[in-house]
Amino acid sequence: MKKMYFMCMVLFISLSTTMWTACSDDDDPQKDPTEEPTQPGDSTTVTTPTHDTTFLVKEFAISDEMTSTKKEFTITRDETSGEVTAISANITQYSTLTIDYSPITREGSEIDIRFYDDNNADQAYIFSLDDQNRISKIEYYYVTNGELDGGPISTYTFTYNENLLTSIDDSEWENNLYKATYSDGNLSSVTVMGEDASCESSNLKNNYSMDLNLLPIGALSEFDNSLIIANILGLIPSTPYLISNISAGGTEMPIEYTETEGAVEAITMEGTLDITLTTEMEVTEIEAAE
Repeated sequence: MKKMYFMCMVLFISLSTTMWTACSDDDDPQKDPTEEPTQPGDSTTVTTPTHDTTFLVKEFAISDEMTSTKKEFTITRDETSGEVTAISANITQYSTLTIDYSPITREGSEIDIRFYDDNNADQAYIFSLDDQNRISKIEYYYVTNGELDGGPISTYTFTYNENLLTSIDDSEWENNLYKATYSDGNLSSVTVMGEDASCESSNLKNNYSMDLNLLPIGALSEFDNSLIIANILGLIPSTPYLISNISAGGTEMPIEYTETEGAVEAITMEGTLDITLTTEMEVTEIEAAE
């Protein structure tokens, strides 16, 4: 039962994500390369990519068959800058709960989001950035009369080694509600409710505006979607590659991806989890080296 409970909790996890500068296809010679002219005596031809491709996530839905829960997120972006201006969510289990994560206030090294749902008091997520503009902490609060009410309900901290994320830690819960470790920037293991699981990377690049790995095993629980909102805002660095399998207590949970024209449109764990995504492609031109 403990293993089954862990699987249920892992699969009840919701994103996001996340939307750091995504991995590109620069090393793919089929992606419209330009050829630099060869010089006398050259034995090889040097190619330089002309663009970088990122897929912007507009909508995604997570359906958990084990708990009969569905979470649908819609993301609104500024048409010029691509910056997220609004996030809405419909969460359905026994009834449907609609949450608008707004306003999104950016001031200095903090991003403050206030929101309200039908079951709880006013709430807030506070995202703190370090001196390199990377996320360093997430705090979740209740709000009374517009002010943060007491200490945080939950807190996540982020650790880096040079430019790579190495861990996400839950500092408020003794039983490790959620924590993750990374190796070479890729998700390598998670701990959920005190249970450990290892993660295996695929060769599929994570060139998306948010970290798709944090959709099947990201922010845990019905009451705290702070990790998935941080992921949508692009605060959590995307891993270079998508994970292909989660192993917990000897149980293997393979993850499959469905692609259309290079974009992932579905993520599935057979019989347990279905995630659908709506994306659009963003192409950034790269000036060829002289």
